[in-house]
Amino acid sequence: MNKKIFIILLGLSLLLFMLDIRICPFFNLLHIPCPACGLTRAFVLFMQGRFIESIQYNILIIPIILGSIIYGIILLINKKKVFDDFLLKHQRLFICLALIMMIITEFININNDLLY
Repeated sequence: MNKKIFIILLGLSLLLFMLDIRICPFFNLLHIPCPACGLTRAFVLFMQGRFIESIQYNILIIPIILGSIIYGIILLINKKKVFDDFLLKHQRLFICLALIMMIITEFININNDLLY
């Protein structure tokens, strides 16, 4: 991606975040939070060390952070090919787990007062 485009998108994202403007089509159409609602705030709080508050915004921050750490370790030890083969072999399992996590998160988010 072009560096200028990346900086423009990052600036626009930060502006929308600061103005509390929702661009989520799921929320705008159905008026309920999607499974990803609150992830940006959860990530910001996680990076500030406010872990409990982070999880309260969106529980998906846990598998995202864990997955990022695991993937970073895999890249450091040069085992990306082994990891890719493992993911390809168990592709259906990971898709099912992701769908289950998203459905559970949707039910949690619908009742989450922090997202409104």
